Amino acid sequence: MEFIMTSRTDTIVFTRAGEVALRKEELRPLDPGCLRVETVRTAISAGTERLFLSGDGLPDDWFPFRPGYSAAGYVAEIAPGVTNFAIGDRVFALANHAAECVVSENQVIAIPDAVSFEQACFASIASMAIYAVRRANFQLGDPVAIIGQGLIGLIASSAARYGGAMPLIGLDIDPERLDLARAMGVDIALDPRDGDALAAALERLPGGGVAAAIELSGSGPPLDLALRITRQRGTVFAGSAVREFNGNFYGEHWMKGITITSGFIGSRPQLLEQHVTSIHDWPPRVDRAGEYFATGVYTSMDDIRTFFEMVATGRLDIAPLITGRYKPSDAATPFRRLLSGDRKMIGAVFEWR
Repeated sequence: MEFIMTSRTDTIVFTRAGEVALRKEELRPLDPGCLRVETVRTAISAGTERLFLSGDGLPDDWFPFRPGYSAAGYVAEIAPGVTNFAIGDRVFALANHAAECVVSENQVIAIPDAVSFEQACFASIASMAIYAVRRANFQLGDPVAIIGQGLIGLIASSAARYGGAMPLIGLDIDPERLDLARAMGVDIALDPRDGDALAAALERLPGGGVAAAIELSGSGPPLDLALRITRQRGTVFAGSAVREFNGNFYGEHWMKGITITSGFIGSRPQLLEQHVTSIHDWPPRVDRAGEYFATGVYTSMDDIRTFFEMVATGRLDIAPLITGRYKPSDAATPFRRLLSGDRKMIGAVFEWR
């Protein structure tokens, strides 16, 4: 495989609110410990990138902005200090929508052979879903509700299903998304506006509610719904960056003793380093010993590995979630769909090579 040396690359840029362009942009320097990756696919994070393109509530100097944080490609060049990767390796990178990127080694993870570039480019987005399920802290056999069956909600539903949620309830106002949720293994898929159906489903549960409600809809009212349907001493995970929540955390919710937790994707560690010492060293000397792994301590990279394992073992099929594939030259089209509120758009990818 031949790689081309370049210092400028095609990059998708939000030039101002509502406007998208493909521009030639300078790559950052290949500093020690960095890699240059030639991108094959990037995935659109619908909720985040819709917000960033709209400019709503963002600083006046937000634009121009370079969106994207979930890319897959080949290692094309490495700088001194890179120890875990070689030229030609297939990798996932925390990088924006661009034909190439330069990233530090700790922003890159190897893609397993059984995972395609198209599947791998969803890793960062999927890791948010896995993080949400971890933070909901439910046990095998607990009833769990996932509110919002968009891209992250559907992946979270799959993760919760394999995590032991029984029954697994998916809530959304879109009939097609509910059909997709059922096809992906959700036990009960409901429109929460159907109060009678929702009440009947909750009535059959021990305690009259779910043990955990995971809110991933991207709006405020479903957070109030999550508080209402969660049973005594249950957990509500607020995964969306909502601004219009007008509920009351006290009253009935407070009386039930509900634990409310949240999780911006950056609130967990990216990775942790292992440090070791020996009883034979005196005074004690601490040495770096690579990445830290331990049960009960999960990083962003751990959640990405979990996503890869779900895909590689057939526990998660990404294909039904991909509703659009686009050339970078047509970048304006998917973002127009996002701004218009097109609910048929769930997962979308840019094809760079």
